[in-house]
Order: sequence, then C-alpha cells, then structure tokens
Amino acid sequence: MNSGGTGEKCLENYSERLYGVQSNIFANSRTAFRSLILDYNLPDRNGLEVGKEILAINSHQRIIFVSGCVKDAVSRTINELNMPVEILQKPVSNQIFNKYCRRNRDL
Repeated sequence: MNSGGTGEKCLENYSERLYGVQSNIFANSRTAFRSLILDYNLPDRNGLEVGKEILAINSHQRIIFVSGCVKDAVSRTINELNMPVEILQKPVSNQIFNKYCRRNRDL
C-alpha cells in the first residue's frame, strides 16, 4: 500500500514503483501495483486526469476510482478511457472495499 495524497505525488510514486519493478526481479510484471485506488477529487487535480496519465504510461494498470460524485456522471467519463477501471461510490463500506480488494488481488 502506498498513499500519494495528491495527484502529483501519486504519479511520482507510481513512476518510481513502475520503473523500480521493471529493473528488478519482478521485471515481467506489467503493473507497478495490482490495483490503484484513486479518489476522483484530489487536492491538486482531478483523479481522472491522474488515471489517464497512469494508463498512458501503463495501459495494463487496474484502477478503482472512489467518488462521492454521482456515479453515472463519473461512469460516463471513465467509460471513455476504455481501460480496466472500476468505480466505487462514497461512502464505501469496509465489506464492499474488501470485496473489491480481494477480487483485484486474484486477477
């Protein structure tokens, strides 16, 4: 687990982890993390923008967006990505969050 806090920090952490993974014994891994969990509203930028940048770096990365926004509006925007992303509506119960984490762990 790694917490970015801001969109810029998230991108920085992701790049460091991805390039570190590619240069060590996990070189055949296609993703830096099994799943990324991004808030749609980050302090410095939109989580969707961060997700697009991450998917531009690595199109195989699975992303789970968490949002308090209306799910349909966020969903339409995310569907434009045509990538392996999912949406969780806030508030998220521990049970639902754990279900998503387990499902993504097994992929």
